Amino acid sequence: MIGVNTATTPAPPAGTHRIDTDPLVAQPRLPLRWWGLGIRFAVAVAMLFGLNFLSPLAFMPLYSAFEHDEGVLFLLETVRYAFVLAATVGLVTLWMRLIERKRLRDAGWVVNARAFGWLLAGGGIAGAIMALLFAIRSVTGLPIFESNESFSGMIASAPLWAVLLILFGMAFLSQGIPEELLFRGWLFNIVVHRPWLAFWWTTATFTIIHLLSDGGQQYWYDYLAYLAIPFGFGALAGSLVLLTGSMWIAAGIHSGFHASHYSIVLLTGQAFNPAAWANLAIGAAFLVPTVLVLLVWHRRRTREG
Repeated sequence: MIGVNTATTPAPPAGTHRIDTDPLVAQPRLPLRWWGLGIRFAVAVAMLFGLNFLSPLAFMPLYSAFEHDEGVLFLLETVRYAFVLAATVGLVTLWMRLIERKRLRDAGWVVNARAFGWLLAGGGIAGAIMALLFAIRSVTGLPIFESNESFSGMIASAPLWAVLLILFGMAFLSQGIPEELLFRGWLFNIVVHRPWLAFWWTTATFTIIHLLSDGGQQYWYDYLAYLAIPFGFGALAGSLVLLTGSMWIAAGIHSGFHASHYSIVLLTGQAFNPAAWANLAIGAAFLVPTVLVLLVWHRRRTREG
């Protein structure tokens, strides 16, 4: 029988992930092979789209009961977004316990002041990039943003408080935080001991699911060009998780991207231009800092290794 070393292991540097190498630590019930990762991706997609499809049905009786009270309907829609987030946390908790044999915190879900700080930091970074894009549009005249009738119609037909509640509730509660818990939280952390795999496979899978997104595409090449946007901010989110060890900065990037876009719509009446070249430009704006973050992370990793 091989003896187990019980000596104290030095704590990892601050901001890095701790990897369990103890042979007595329970291994996941589903192997971390390619097909096991594929099953996990399918489950994550089922959680994501399933909750967004089923939650309106679950709230339908309430919508019907208050159909003549517009203010209550706006509040109910925000509660539905919160329900999506809570249900995502619950499902990931079950999966982590039953399949990965780990805790929810091992998927990056730790709610404290530091997490809130990383969320704000990510949101600030995404907001700065979006502000730069709009500044380029203003100075050069490049129509990266253009008037959008669907957004304008919603803004004109609802009170400002309701628009803010719906748009920012959607950005954080329905899009940014739950999606990042799935991708840069759970799916990232199960293979974080192979950091390049964690980065590339979560970036790729996060990008692929956006083939189902409606960004005003008309032709097949528009759908491919549209993927530059989720690829760009998804890659930046993943690189920052590598650097900081926190899922929350990815949630900040994701939520901040949407919140900044909605803010530009509210302030200027303009949204993203759906043209292929504009999508490529937006994605590239997020890839430039991604490269810089990866270089910093790789240099630090090489120095510590």
